[in-house]
Amino acid sequence: MISAKTKVQMTPRAVTARARWAAASPLQKAASMIARSAKASIRKSERKTSLPGEAPRTRGKKRSLKKSIMYHVDRQAGSAIIGPAAHVSGLTGHYHEAGGVQYIKGRRRSYKIGSYGPLRFKEGYITPRRKLKNSSLPVIEGVGFGKIKTPAARLRAQLIDRKAFPDVEKPRPRRYKQRPYMLPAVHKNQQTLIKMFANSI
Repeated sequence: MISAKTKVQMTPRAVTARARWAAASPLQKAASMIARSAKASIRKSERKTSLPGEAPRTRGKKRSLKKSIMYHVDRQAGSAIIGPAAHVSGLTGHYHEAGGVQYIKGRRRSYKIGSYGPLRFKEGYITPRRKLKNSSLPVIEGVGFGKIKTPAARLRAQLIDRKAFPDVEKPRPRRYKQRPYMLPAVHKNQQTLIKMFANSI
């Protein structure tokens, strides 16, 4: 008859360290895959918006939602952060994903010499649009718009702007319906994610 004795010694720190080391590579690949999947779901469209529940659309400009999606892997902590970077698209990405109301503060125009702006108050007068060339200024009754030619005219335009458009900087609500793109990217790649981490230790 043969007998045997065994001794089991548990080293949690060593196992945890090994698990983090082994998971670093698949974690990097997983974060990259989810980021690419989320970007691919956001299509470019100049005019059309997506239906609620679908991934949002983008105009493809410098600070677009699609370009803001990034990821960061913390190998030491064994975790990854994936999503839209606030320094690129602000909180827009959050409101598309979760829905809600965002209060946006308007920006007051800064006038330059050579550009067009409000130059005088003139009761009942409406500046002809052709006089402003391709300017996008909102023409309103009682304000005469024209080309700014001197520093004094520029200063006057800024003062008139504050009186003519007093509520420009007042925060206004912008309502978002849910158009998730990050969570669907995880669900879409769920089985692939499982395979990436299988037998990694």
